[in-house]
Amino acid sequence: MRDNQLDKTRVRAGYYDWELIHSGSNLKVQKHKIYIHEMLELTDAGSKILKDIQCKLEYPFTEKESVSNILSSYLELEDIEKYIIKETP
Repeated sequence: MRDNQLDKTRVRAGYYDWELIHSGSNLKVQKHKIYIHEMLELTDAGSKILKDIQCKLEYPFTEKESVSNILSSYLELEDIEKYIIKETP
């Protein structure tokens, strides 16, 4: 998430519960719940960090190991990476 006025990027991690439905050949979101467990705010002039991370992620879904590998090169995102790699119930 981006705050252009403050030149900040917010990186968050949590539990995302999506309910998808088929609509023709597409999937659409019927409803979703998002639980944010970790959020960091970074000074990110020109969205450099955000753009770098986004261009490396596979969309629309990315395995947590891939995300962890990408985030591990950013010391300031250590808490987010730790959250992502911890075991889920």
